[in-house]
Amino acid sequence: MTADYSINLLGEIPRLLAENGWHVHLISSPGPELDSEREKGYASCHYIPMARNPSILPDLWALIGWVRVLRTIRPTVVSVGTPKAALLGLLASWALRVPHRVYLLRGLRLETATGVSRVALAALERIASSCATEVIAVSASLKTAYLKEKLVDKRKVIVLGGGSSKGVDGKIYRPAAKNESDSLLALAESIGLLPGVPVIGVFGRQAVDKGLEIFVTASDELLLAGIEHQVLMVGDDESLGRLGNISSFRTDRFVVISRVHDLQRYYRLLTILCLPTLREGLPNVALEAQASSVPVITTDATGAIDSVENRVTGLVVAKGSSDDLVAALKCLLQDEPYRAQLAAKARPWVLRNFDAKHVSDNNLKYFSDLVSKSP
Repeated sequence: MTADYSINLLGEIPRLLAENGWHVHLISSPGPELDSEREKGYASCHYIPMARNPSILPDLWALIGWVRVLRTIRPTVVSVGTPKAALLGLLASWALRVPHRVYLLRGLRLETATGVSRVALAALERIASSCATEVIAVSASLKTAYLKEKLVDKRKVIVLGGGSSKGVDGKIYRPAAKNESDSLLALAESIGLLPGVPVIGVFGRQAVDKGLEIFVTASDELLLAGIEHQVLMVGDDESLGRLGNISSFRTDRFVVISRVHDLQRYYRLLTILCLPTLREGLPNVALEAQASSVPVITTDATGAIDSVENRVTGLVVAKGSSDDLVAALKCLLQDEPYRAQLAAKARPWVLRNFDAKHVSDNNLKYFSDLVSKSP
């Protein structure tokens, strides 16, 4: 992974591989998450600083770092995800002729790019996919979008089961228990949420491609229509200053906090989770919210459309449309019985399609089959 905090996107899969006889190595930029995995002892950890955005000299040093590490490990399989790590890791793996080079495709950054940037991102994707021996897309719509852009030989790309990179653990992400009411009230009060006011959650990295500005416009429209609500934003600020403006001018209804380690408790504070994203792979926050019996409003963007069963577990609106988003938010905020109906069906649907054990089993079988089919 490019950044250490993305290691959580792997779920329990690396540990389960180790328990099933694999020698597992984790590679990312230095950080506390990689340190934490090292302390658990199931994997060897390797630190390679990698910048998320293009940077010629640092990228060259990172590529050299990848070559050095892989020469030492001499792996049978390399599985890489997130754009920068994928590009560098696949280039190094191809150069060293690693037998199985798996590109775990988590999203398509070029979907929200334009002009020269889009052309460059497409070229880099083609390089990465050409160096890979297999490409795993985390959702069916992502596979479709990747093939539509003609970024890979269609024979290379697959989706494991129903998709997802790690699935959802229903024991962790669950509705609030009766004996939790006092502690959840205390949590809500400690972060500044108002009692008795519906809470819209916006979880994940806060960025333009997550539909941040569209959401703010929709929230303003709700207020003008007299629909009371408050917003809980949890995640890293990647908005290039836009999020700061939100928190400065809307402190009466926006609670903005950074990444937390017990996110499951924060889902239990929500009335609705809103993900007005413009592109995804398969959004974990949408699945985790539904496992917590929270209905989700998201868009028909790549990846997002796979994460909700429209009008059954949540609502799907047109990406980029604040009007559609306002209508959906009004619907769920004002119609409590309908909201409860969606919430009741959300958790069984997620656990039926994206249960963490099922996703992990699919991955274990995939990697075992990959090696067993080797000449």
